[in-house]
Amino acid sequence: MLLTVALLFICSSFSDVIKHLKGKDVEDWADGEKFSVLLIQDKEGKQGLKCFENLAKVFEGYISIGIVKNDDKLPSKYISAKFPAVKIIHNKGKTITDYTGQIVCQELGPHILDLITEKLKGNIKDQGCSPPSSYVVPLGDSNFTELIQNSEHHYLVEFFAPWCGHCKNLAPHWEKAAKELKNQMKLAAVDATVSRSLAEKFGIQGFPTIKFFPAGTKDLSKAADYNGGRTADEIVNWANSMLQSLVPPPECVQAYDQSILDKHCFSKVLCFIAFLPTKFNADSSTWKKYLNSIDEAINLVPSSNFGWVWLEGATNEDFDKAF
Repeated sequence: MLLTVALLFICSSFSDVIKHLKGKDVEDWADGEKFSVLLIQDKEGKQGLKCFENLAKVFEGYISIGIVKNDDKLPSKYISAKFPAVKIIHNKGKTITDYTGQIVCQELGPHILDLITEKLKGNIKDQGCSPPSSYVVPLGDSNFTELIQNSEHHYLVEFFAPWCGHCKNLAPHWEKAAKELKNQMKLAAVDATVSRSLAEKFGIQGFPTIKFFPAGTKDLSKAADYNGGRTADEIVNWANSMLQSLVPPPECVQAYDQSILDKHCFSKVLCFIAFLPTKFNADSSTWKKYLNSIDEAINLVPSSNFGWVWLEGATNEDFDKAF
């Protein structure tokens, strides 16, 4: 039901993504960085519309989608022998190719996706970009304090010695965990045989020793000791538990418009919606009991991945009907 409601609210806006153009406006519209896909209809203007509406849903934000009727002001390079016709435009309008397949999403959609993919591959090659050789951040005497104290990321730091057998066994698991946690926490490594002052500062006696530093830690002496296992899964599970403990429990907010539902409900893995009676039908003590009951439920599952919203009945008829 929740997914149905989410779609009910957002689908009505997709037609706004399509630009309905006049012939004289096509040149300016196509002069952009994105791929532009143009449907040229005959003067009746009925063909291909359904397919393009579906494309707008799938590719919103990635391509520009336009529809124009064949008229005497359409530039000659967009005129086709038959209609409807589809032109794919890129390189700021300098490159125009004819799409020759059927104007159905099952064929046109994959064709557009292939073009976007090839363009992205080209951009990556041009910029010399490649995945990092390692997701583990190397730390030492020269950068440790500055990075840990000023970073917006949490850091899980391994102090190791190159000759340590346990450290060698941990290395592939540490790398795998670093990759899995790359958007949530940084995993780092300090060679304690090189950065001896750091090892002494943290009282490192054995290897590997792992310490956790929350984002922006100013007092480095308050680092937490890692007490989890040494497989990638165990490291990730420990990190997620630590992250969860640092996040305040979610609060239940009143949803009275679409933007609040999007932010606090539909963006979450799971959303709980409390439907409450109108305040006019309950005294203040009863209303307080309602909210306290919600707080108790939140405390049972205090996950930042869950959303909690409440709706007051009989305040927005359209909103109520949607649910």
